[in-house]
Amino acid sequence: MFQTRHALRSAIVLLAGTSLVVPAFAQPMNPDTLLGQPAGSPVTTPTASTASGASGSPTSGQWQTVDPAQDQAVRQAQAQGRTIQYVKGPNGTVMALPPLPDNQAFHQAVQAHMPLSGGDIRSLRQRIDRNRQAEQAPLAAVIPKLTAVTARLGAGSPPAIAMHSGYATTLNFTDAYGRPWPIVHVGIGDKAAFAAQFAGDSLMLSVLEPYAQSNLAVWLAGESQPVLLALVPSGMVADYSVRVRVNAIEPGLPPPVGGSGVPNGNYTQVLLKLVQDLPPAGAQPLQVVGNPPRVTAWSWTGSHGRRLLLRTPMPVLAPAWVARMDGAAGIRTYVLPDVPAVTVSQNGHARTLTLNPLLEGSRHGG
Repeated sequence: MFQTRHALRSAIVLLAGTSLVVPAFAQPMNPDTLLGQPAGSPVTTPTASTASGASGSPTSGQWQTVDPAQDQAVRQAQAQGRTIQYVKGPNGTVMALPPLPDNQAFHQAVQAHMPLSGGDIRSLRQRIDRNRQAEQAPLAAVIPKLTAVTARLGAGSPPAIAMHSGYATTLNFTDAYGRPWPIVHVGIGDKAAFAAQFAGDSLMLSVLEPYAQSNLAVWLAGESQPVLLALVPSGMVADYSVRVRVNAIEPGLPPPVGGSGVPNGNYTQVLLKLVQDLPPAGAQPLQVVGNPPRVTAWSWTGSHGRRLLLRTPMPVLAPAWVARMDGAAGIRTYVLPDVPAVTVSQNGHARTLTLNPLLEGSRHGG
C-alpha cells in the first residue's frame, strides 16, 4: 500500500531532454553520495522538514541553478517548506530545479494579460460603437429638398443652391420650354472645396469642405453666356435635386408645336412646381376619365383667370396651350384654357381626355 502511494506521488524532472522520476517521499540523500553518482541521476527531494538544509539534503552551498532568478526562486521555496527537486549535472554539480508555478501564478498571469471579463469586453465594444455613431451622425437631421429655380443669362441675381457636406446635389438644366439643355463646360470658383461631374444636361456637385461657399459657372450648348449659380452652406437643409430653368431657348431649336411660340413667364413658377407633381395653392384636382397612367389635372384660378393645369407624358394637340414645361422621365406640364376635354397624341394616334370634377357640384376650370 505504501509503495502504491509512493509511486502515485512521484514527480517528473526534465533536464537536457531526459525525464527523471523523483519520488516525492524518498529519504534525503547525502550530497557526497549524490556527487558520486553518474550525471543525470535522480535526486531525492527534501520534504518540508528537510527543505531548509536538514541533515542529508543539499545546502545552498552544495547546489547550483541556471541563473540568479532561479536561485532566488529555490531559496524562497525552501523557506516556504515546498518540495525542491535536484539532479546531478553533467559537470558533477548538483542542480536545484526551481519549483513549478502554482495556481496563484497562473491566475496572476491571466489577470495581467486579460484583465477584462467577457461582459466588460462586450460593454466596451458597445460604448465604442455608440461613440462612432455619435461622431458620424449630424448634430441635427438634414432635411432633403427637391426644388426648381429660374436662371437668366447675363441678368439678375444668381440663384442659390443649398449644399451640405456629405450630400450630393444634382442639377438639371432646361430651356424656357423645359427641354433638356446639354452642358459643355463647368467652372467652379473654389475647386478645393467642391467637386463637379456632368453628363448631358445633368450636373452633380459635392462638398469637400464643410461650410464652404463659392460660385458656379455652367456653359450650355450653343450659348456663349454662362449660367451663374451661387453655392452656399445650407445649415440643416440640403438641395438633393435642382431643376434649373434657363429663361432662353436653345439656339437652333424651334418652339414646341401646339403653343403660341413664346414662353409665358407668368406661369414659370407654377410649371416649375408642376413638373415635380406639386400643384399651386388653391388648385382643385380633376378626374381624368379612364384613369390613363401618369396623367393628372387640376382646375386653378390665377392672375389671368381660370386655367386647366395638365401633367402628362403625351403631347397635347388641342387646344393650344398657354404655357408649357417638360420634366424628367418624359413628363410634360401644360397651362391650358378652361376646357372640359383635351386632345393628346398617344403612340401616334389622337386621343381625347375628358375631365370631370372630383366633388359633386364643383365647377370645372383650367
